[in-house]
Amino acid sequence: MKKYYAKLHRIQEEIILAVCDMEVYNKNFRDGKLKFFADPKFYGDMLFSEEEIIKLFEEATILNLAGENCIKLAIEK
Repeated sequence: MKKYYAKLHRIQEEIILAVCDMEVYNKNFRDGKLKFFADPKFYGDMLFSEEEIIKLFEEATILNLAGENCIKLAIEK
């Protein structure tokens, strides 16, 4: 069973769910001038199961997804 790092951010009326695959968590990526860091401060330090992430999807108004697995899960659900 896959696990994901996730954190809820509440900003005014929005609930942003940040979800990150374990494989990309706390890693830097670069493609030319584009850079991305899967920052633990944003994605949190708690691991969640797929079932827990699906429940959090329903609560969120905005999704921020990092990694192929969590993106695939969101599309399926």
